[in-house]
Amino acid sequence: MLGSVETQNRIFQIVGSGEHCILYGEPGTGKSSFVRKASEAAGISLHALPITRGCSGQSLFALIAPDSKGMWQRLDGPCTRAAREGGILLLDDLHVAGPDVESAIYSAADRHSIELPWGEVITPHTRYQVIATSNVGPEKLAPAIRSRFAIEIAVNGILPQTVETMPAWARNLLASLPDSAPGAPIDTRNVWASIRLAQKFGRATALDLVFGTAQGKEIETACLMAERK
Repeated sequence: MLGSVETQNRIFQIVGSGEHCILYGEPGTGKSSFVRKASEAAGISLHALPITRGCSGQSLFALIAPDSKGMWQRLDGPCTRAAREGGILLLDDLHVAGPDVESAIYSAADRHSIELPWGEVITPHTRYQVIATSNVGPEKLAPAIRSRFAIEIAVNGILPQTVETMPAWARNLLASLPDSAPGAPIDTRNVWASIRLAQKFGRATALDLVFGTAQGKEIETACLMAERK
């Protein structure tokens, strides 16, 4: 299922505006990758944090890493770097954030001041922006977190410019998706999985791994027939 050009253009306008924004929609529509492309086109630095169930709130603000002498040092995390530089903080998979991460995001999305865990308070750069992606609608997020985001954009399908980056066989496969793609044997997530695996194992093996041997062979045969036309 393809997303609209209007949605794509709206995201382009939002990226770099300084307005905090949530992009939501089914997985596999390229929400995060499009934000990366848009920020690159706008010349704005992007600092991403993939949110997992084991993620800690402090990981937004600081990283601990050894220096050249093997001594541990504290480095600015993605939120801190973005707020200081005026970049974009991209929060992937906001819907899986636990209470600790939600509390950190509430602080990170403050437009006036951000208090860091070690007591420092910084005033965010005027271009600082938080963009989050979610596989569920904003109404299912914690109300306090939702209130931090002024803009909510539904991404109902893979954005056209993202589709252009796909190999031809994947675009053809994507075009064959039914309107009821979520939950169908062939959906957008499986198309992306096939692309990633094909880069390592080849298309035929990738399709077998993702869709099963029988259906994978049917899809591979259809791809070969399309290429011969």
